[in-house]
Amino acid sequence: MQKVDTIKRGFEVAWSEPKSCWGMAVSYEFHITRADRWPENVHWSESQCEVIGFNEWENLVKADPELAIDYSDRLTIDELERLVDGTPELAECRSEVGFRFSKQQARRLKELAEDLKGDAAPDPEAIESDTAEWVGHPNGEERCFWFEHGSISTKNPDLATLDKMLQIAGSLNACVRGDDGELCRRYGQRFECFEPERGWCPLEEFHRGRPDWGQDILREIAQSPFGTRCVP
Repeated sequence: MQKVDTIKRGFEVAWSEPKSCWGMAVSYEFHITRADRWPENVHWSESQCEVIGFNEWENLVKADPELAIDYSDRLTIDELERLVDGTPELAECRSEVGFRFSKQQARRLKELAEDLKGDAAPDPEAIESDTAEWVGHPNGEERCFWFEHGSISTKNPDLATLDKMLQIAGSLNACVRGDDGELCRRYGQRFECFEPERGWCPLEEFHRGRPDWGQDILREIAQSPFGTRCVP
């Protein structure tokens, strides 16, 4: 699957070599949110709860050496155009839908964007979505989190990424929820999910039979002799 961003800046950016965190065509997202109660008549994302503020997100990333802002996500259309036109390595990256970058070109764009935007104070009103890369994955995988609409999200997390989300949530007095609304927690050495009809149960039991992300996480758990306890 390719990451396509058409909402914030009005143009498409497709990555021909996507990060693992963007997942497959069928994906499942988890969210760090302060919507910690189970609403009766409305989805948790629409509940009236205290949101995570942009300043909290900024301070979180600055304080965590494992997180790094992807400044290319903060480029305006004009800034992106100038960087592409003025950088030989980014030549021929234009496509019918906007821009298409190889992994190497994307890395170069991020370097240029950090040089351009790294010292500039961000405008929260102009940033609808902001991305931070997790550079501390224990297996060196490329994973990321993005801040949007008062919550922090990731797609198709493995166990290590889910554990990182729970750590972040704890520091923000928030919780972790899946797309279906289930709460997620660390209980001893395993992960558990909750919904009112089922109560708390092991993550692998809760998501068994899912056609999307569930297959990957169940495979990872099955390959570990300790199930979800494979994360220390």
